[in-house]
Amino acid sequence: MLYLKYNLNSLDDMLGNKHIVNSLTQMFNTKSFSHLLFEASLVCGKSTLAQIVANKYGADPYNIKDLNCFQIGVKDVRDIIDGFINSSSIFGVKKALILDEIHGFHAEAQQILNKVLDNKNLIDRVIFIICTTTLNKVDSALISRFQHYRVFPLSADDSKTLIDKVTTEENIKLSKYAKHMIVEKCDGIPRKILTAIPKLIDIENKEEIDLLLDLSMIEEDEDILDLFKSMFTKGTSWEIIKVRLNNLLKRKNPDAIRVGIMNLISGKLMSSYLKGELEGWALTESFKILKLAYGFPERANVISGLFDAYRTYNFIRRTKEE
Repeated sequence: MLYLKYNLNSLDDMLGNKHIVNSLTQMFNTKSFSHLLFEASLVCGKSTLAQIVANKYGADPYNIKDLNCFQIGVKDVRDIIDGFINSSSIFGVKKALILDEIHGFHAEAQQILNKVLDNKNLIDRVIFIICTTTLNKVDSALISRFQHYRVFPLSADDSKTLIDKVTTEENIKLSKYAKHMIVEKCDGIPRKILTAIPKLIDIENKEEIDLLLDLSMIEEDEDILDLFKSMFTKGTSWEIIKVRLNNLLKRKNPDAIRVGIMNLISGKLMSSYLKGELEGWALTESFKILKLAYGFPERANVISGLFDAYRTYNFIRRTKEE
């Protein structure tokens, strides 16, 4: 897969976000490290940047711990402090703790981190790197203890540069129209761009390009696509949806599922697969419900929000078509 092959290995390969590149380069050169917070929308490269920083900090791969905060409770945080942060390691003194989706931490867990980070000498042996898509859910006192970076999507020019680089190195032929539409529809998200490129090789027909890109945008989150199809297909029972949702909740944090469904709704609205204005209206009402389905407790909010979105969609379709 191109998005894996062209995953960033160093800041030298990074397009855009010059404010981050310049600041982190200075940090690496002077070795004046700080605890870091990366904020961005989904798949903008936060976790990749965190790994680059952890390596530059000097932590051995065995001393880098990468955790999803939705899967960690208060007890787990205490265990991490005792078993990872404060313990010795045969792989060296320096360690890196990467906490993804930090907004998924319970308020008490965030308070525990605040106390740990108040140790001024901690950065000499452990660097904390936290990532979030939802900064307003993170405790302001915790945010103040980190050097904060906002990761932006690629500009149109940087998107073109990425496309040209990949197509040249892979000897891929894309039409000018295909390149233009990738830039337009992928919103500057490198993973979307790299996923779209192989689907358009040697295709010249504009309608076919549009359809393939529409499909690519809808299928971007393939693990959530089945849930989306179940929710917004007339006649599917909640029992079937419940099974798929329960399986997803074991592997993904609740808010990622909510946002993934919202992204698929917007993709469907912009695609050629939309079945008229009635379906568009039903999807839009479902989107509005999911937009409000956030906050603590996140799992409960997402489950009730998805049920309400499913019920609303089917109610609108059923009553207006009768």
